[in-house]
Parts: sequence; C-alpha cells; structure tokens
Amino acid sequence: MFRSNTLCIAGVFFILIFGVTLIVSNAGAATLFTEGFDDNSFASRGWFDDTSVDIDTVTKYSGTGSLRLAWAAGQTNPPLVMAMRKDFTATDSLYVSMYWRFNSSWVGSGVGYHPHVVMILSDRDDHWGPLATNYLQTYIEPHGRGAYLILQDLLNSPAVCGSGCFYTPSITFSLNTWHHIETYFKMNTMTAGNPVADGIMKMWVDGVSVYSATNRIYRNGQNPTLKWRTFVIAPWIGDGSPQAQTMWIDSLTVADALPTEPSPPAPPPDSPPNPPTGLRVVD
Repeated sequence: MFRSNTLCIAGVFFILIFGVTLIVSNAGAATLFTEGFDDNSFASRGWFDDTSVDIDTVTKYSGTGSLRLAWAAGQTNPPLVMAMRKDFTATDSLYVSMYWRFNSSWVGSGVGYHPHVVMILSDRDDHWGPLATNYLQTYIEPHGRGAYLILQDLLNSPAVCGSGCFYTPSITFSLNTWHHIETYFKMNTMTAGNPVADGIMKMWVDGVSVYSATNRIYRNGQNPTLKWRTFVIAPWIGDGSPQAQTMWIDSLTVADALPTEPSPPAPPPDSPPNPPTGLRVVD
C-alpha cells in the first residue's frame, strides 16, 4: 500500500524493474455502511423490517457478537429472521465483504437451490417489496458447502435472466471456521440504448479469487441507469431445512468500489519499460 505520491512512483519503478505485482489502495472507494452484528440496535443503524434477531455473543469473528442463522429440521427460515433490510446510496459499482461460518452439521438445502441468504435489490425495486419478482435481484448465498451468485430480473421486459441465472464459484467451505467472503459487481454499459456485455461479477474467498467474469449483463434498454440500492439478509430454504444446522455472518462492509486494485502487469524482461504515466511529483 502507498501513502504518498513519492511512494507511488517508487512502487511503479519497482514493478517495472523487478516484475512484481503491487496492490494499491483505491482512493475513490467509499464505504456505504458497515455492520458488526454486536447488538440488536439495528433500527438505530438504519435497518428495517426484522430488526431484532439472533445475536451470538460466543461465536463471532470480531467485536462482541455475530448474526446467527439457525434452522431446525423442516424450518424454512430461522425463527427471528424473515428479512432484515438496509438502504444505501444507489451505486452501479458494489463491493461486499463479510465473514461466514458453518457449523459441523451444515449441509445447506440438500437440493439444487437455496438457501437464500443475501439479496441486493435495485433502485427501481420497492425496498419493502417481495424478494423474488423484481427488476434486479442479486444473490450471494451458500450452496451446500459451495456458493452461488445469482441474478434474477422477472420485471424486466425483456428479461435478461428471468427467474434466475446461476453462477457457481469454485469453492468448498470448511466447517467450524470463519471464511472471508468478498464480492464485486459492476453494472454493464449501454450503447445506443442496447446493453453491452461488459458487466463485472467477481468473488474471493479468504483472499483467493474463486469467480471472475467481465461479460455480465445486469441492465437493459428498459432500465439503462439501473443501480443497486437495498441490502437484504433473508435466509430461506423453500423446502424446509433437511436437518438442524447453523451459519453465522459477521463483520459486514458494503462499499461503492473495490478497496484495492492490482497494478498493471510488468512487461517482458527483455523489453524496454514504458515510462509511467499519470504521475505527479510533489516536493
């Protein structure tokens, strides 16, 4: 990480000479909100709908608590949580960081869909509205011991994904341990009223890239300026949980851009380095 223009310049030359990758901070990223799940004062922090949930003060990643989502056998949702929602400043570029943990009996839904856990609604959707039929609903959820990223846009005409496009990151979660889940989404651009397949969808687990796509379509000609606006935690296993099982969520951060970004790759060793551009020397 750099803290001054001087260090930035030094870092660029270090890359050019030694061929290493430097991670630099994205000064343009703004944190939209954070949540530590340390107590039940969610309403005072801008959450609405379900604002008194199951806080676990024993099993937590940091702070004094975590959100516990515990299903009994046959339950569709944990008793205290149907949907907890929070609005943020609408953005067409969204970064979500959180920690997940699964207990030793975790199996997920036991079928090829669910459990739904995290959903993000667009700024065209009613933030109090149903969690299925929307202009754009973006899911981040576990699937067994893996994960799904899902897009659903039933209200779009024509729909891009309709009842759902499913994307499967390459990950197998360990049980009884905390995993750092990071996702990044960026809306596609539009040209002459038509969507361009250049939207971004990425996921990292414990700092390792497990999914990366740069050809997604989130919005179309009907909604050319669509953005994300409402964060929802709504745990749901439609057929009922196959057995008693628990997962935890902690240390949530939502921002409007990636907090870090990779530097450009170094040129081949036998080619002359390109001079750095866009730099300003400050005495």
